[in-house]
Amino acid sequence: AAPAAVDGVVYCGSDDGAMYAIDAGTGNLLWRFITAQSVYSTPVVSAGRVYFGSWDGNVYALDARTGEAVWTTKIDEQVSASAALADGVLVVGGMFDGKLAGVDAESGEILWSFKVHGGFDAGAVVSGEAAYVGSTDNYLYAVDVKTGEIEWKRLMKGMMGGSAAVADGALYVGTQRGKVHAMTTAR
Repeated sequence: AAPAAVDGVVYCGSDDGAMYAIDAGTGNLLWRFITAQSVYSTPVVSAGRVYFGSWDGNVYALDARTGEAVWTTKIDEQVSASAALADGVLVVGGMFDGKLAGVDAESGEILWSFKVHGGFDAGAVVSGEAAYVGSTDNYLYAVDVKTGEIEWKRLMKGMMGGSAAVADGALYVGTQRGKVHAMTTAR
């Protein structure tokens, strides 16, 4: 996954099951946090915390300065998708159980969740009060970040290989069939 760089520190996950914090100026290791499996999700860094998922099925919140765990929440059998953060809610999906969850960023409490017939390999993107995320069931879901209510879902006729993009009220999604779709974010 892609690293995240915030305030002179680069945070990156690794196949060795660790999340690393590296000084961007010197390249020195600041800390390393070890999970039970690979870390392929891009970390979200906000308000002094680092949030990420691991193939061990957990989502972690670490203190960005020390690398110590603030909380750990079990989501699925495997979490490879990157989380999205909006209004204090992390939106993150699991690959094997097909569970999408809204997790309170402060406490790690699962606020809402639902399952689909596929899994979530690509991360959600948030615009306004909605999160948009594609599943391996070939559907694109628009979900209310606060409630977890599915606002709409659209059959994309192909799995989405990556996260969607939102710009100027339009949603752009690529599929593994070589198509890029542009649509409105409205219901």
